[in-house]
Amino acid sequence: MERGGKFLILTFGISFIGLAILIATVFLAVPQKTDGSLDYLGLLFFYTGLFLFAFGMFAGIFFKLRLKRKGDLYLKAKRSFRQGMLLGVFVCLLFLLQSLRMLIWWDASLLLLAVILVDMWLAVR
Repeated sequence: MERGGKFLILTFGISFIGLAILIATVFLAVPQKTDGSLDYLGLLFFYTGLFLFAFGMFAGIFFKLRLKRKGDLYLKAKRSFRQGMLLGVFVCLLFLLQSLRMLIWWDASLLLLAVILVDMWLAVR
């Protein structure tokens, strides 16, 4: 197997599972019940699928881009995993803010800055 192939299979597999959950939730779940209350289980599945999809895609793409450079494979996987997870949380928070009708460009840029700062803090730790 090519160098780093297991990590790529793992991340894209996680992404595929997240996509399957996301598609199933979109087509099968009803976000609002007939009495006007929200279906929290459907929302939980939607955001879980969204997180897994974004996390897997970002981690796989970042790892694939890092493979071109020389260096320790473990460190490349660790950084890609961390950044994929942070960007997955970022995407979920953007969707959550949009669903609450609170998303504006200023909030999105501050949230991105917070994700970058957390990543920098975790990188030096």
